[in-house]
Amino acid sequence: YTIPLCLNVDNNFSNEKNFFIKKKLHKVNQNLYSPVISFIGRINSKKGIETIIESAIILKKKNIIPFFFIGGLCSYTYEKKLKKILNINGLDNVILVTNGINNKETPYYYYNSDIAVHISNIFEGMSYSILEAMLNECVVITNYSNEIISDNAIFVKKSTSEYLSKIIIKLINNKNMINSIKLKAKKTVENNYSDKIFYNFFSKIY
Repeated sequence: YTIPLCLNVDNNFSNEKNFFIKKKLHKVNQNLYSPVISFIGRINSKKGIETIIESAIILKKKNIIPFFFIGGLCSYTYEKKLKKILNINGLDNVILVTNGINNKETPYYYYNSDIAVHISNIFEGMSYSILEAMLNECVVITNYSNEIISDNAIFVKKSTSEYLSKIIIKLINNKNMINSIKLKAKKTVENNYSDKIFYNFFSKIY
């Protein structure tokens, strides 16, 4: 049997932990009102990380400066490469790259983000990270091919930095659109991917 993706949708947030994550992000991000855009997962070239950074460069040239958080497992060599790119382009205070984050902290990072970007250079189906981002009220921008992405996220066919930057600008300039997608995303996971739903389903089978 294939075990489907499902999450615990109960909000068991720790205020103390949430404050810690918020403080960590704001230590780098001095503008408390700038949108936060996150990627959380395996940090490598196949995950479109450099495309995300290139979109940040484009946005900076347009004087649009959201804050980017990139967190997950990363090789020392690739982390060093990314930080060199950030330094050369003056993005040290715009993009925070964190190698290795606790899985239990992931929901808190998403909760303190506005947008989650998952654009892979290889074919990928639905991911736990996308569901987790949707549950924690992020607008997901993705090129992952799956059946649940509709009006509850932004599906992109072109994974270029230019196209990504245009989508980000469109979202930043439309708060109503962001709020609407966030709500639909959260409801999608709660109504279809709750661990309780799958527990009840399999209980009937066995």
